[in-house]
Amino acid sequence: MNGLWIFVIAILGLLLGYSAGYNSKRGKLQIEVDRIDSARRILAEELTVLRMSSNLLEKEK
Repeated sequence: MNGLWIFVIAILGLLLGYSAGYNSKRGKLQIEVDRIDSARRILAEELTVLRMSSNLLEKEK
């Protein structure tokens, strides 16, 4: 019976280790997604500023 408990605990340990590794990779991917989203927002703001500047320059002509 002790061997069975050791086997069950080993399987549970492997499952928990796999789950922790999966969540770690998922967390790293989420960080990259957040960085890309932040960069996209910054670029959108810069594009808006450039369009406004372009409109002002055209009005001056």
